[in-house]
Amino acid sequence: MKALLASAAVAAAVLVSAPAAAADFAGPRVGVHVGIAGDDLGSRIGGETFGIEAGYDMPISDASRFGVAVEYQNDFGDDFGRELSATARFGTRFASDNALFYVAGGYTNLSGGGEDLDGARIGAGLEYAVGDSGLSLKVEQRYADYEQDLEAFQTVAGVAFRF
Repeated sequence: MKALLASAAVAAAVLVSAPAAAADFAGPRVGVHVGIAGDDLGSRIGGETFGIEAGYDMPISDASRFGVAVEYQNDFGDDFGRELSATARFGTRFASDNALFYVAGGYTNLSGGGEDLDGARIGAGLEYAVGDSGLSLKVEQRYADYEQDLEAFQTVAGVAFRF
């Protein structure tokens, strides 16, 4: 939780001080994130989580982007377990050329506590490019529906580099 709050504070500071340069939001990207899994009161999973992601985004219009990503995620304790995901996202710039609002969805696999569960993930997020450096910050809310009536909500904040 402290890591998520620290990430949000850093993101806010960068957003206020970043120079205005248009971001392309296209091409390959890699990133890391931290967050909270099971932050919904009805969820049966809980704990702090971290992950790495690799993806590729392409323009479909001046403002819109389509992308795909793969992700490895794990938790800091024994509450959550390992998760592998493959997702697609659709985003559009808004408020400035440096902000991209997106929705995402795809396949996810959770392994932990002797279980190996397949599921679907949907989510929405905001990615903010820090000038034209290739660096971006993101915040995302996710929902996953796994086999055996298991569901989980996640809130993650991260940093990515586009090259």
